[in-house]
Amino acid sequence: MKRKGYRKRGGIPLLQSDDFPFAESSDQQDDGSFAEVFNAALFEKESRELLLKKKESKAVPDKQKEISYPQDQLDLHGYRAAQAEMKVESFLATVRGKGFNVVRIITGKGLHSEGGAVLPDVVERILKEMKINRRVADFVWEKKTKEESGALIVYL
Repeated sequence: MKRKGYRKRGGIPLLQSDDFPFAESSDQQDDGSFAEVFNAALFEKESRELLLKKKESKAVPDKQKEISYPQDQLDLHGYRAAQAEMKVESFLATVRGKGFNVVRIITGKGLHSEGGAVLPDVVERILKEMKINRRVADFVWEKKTKEESGALIVYL
């Protein structure tokens, strides 16, 4: 009988039947080959992961549902319209590359701007175009309406 932890020449450990996490117990009779048991365990793990991803992919809520927490945010306070456009597009490309699903873009309400708010309209127009081109899944105003909000929640 071989001792647990025994190593072959070259330092490679010898495995015991209890070293395999997908095996139910060592005293059970073999129902199939190692490859069949391994493939079945791997399939179960992959199936669970796919189900979790499917649930996560439904991250875009209806307008009535609660808004998910943003994973990152961009604050546009102090930017002019042209600068804000470039920042929004760059920010969304960056967070999409990081694999984020939900982000916040803060436009401000324009309370301190001469002539009123410009950025909310600019950012909303950009996001509408991106939604049409399927570069974003959806977006909503954080407090349900543009007039009450100073930020948008964007679903990638």
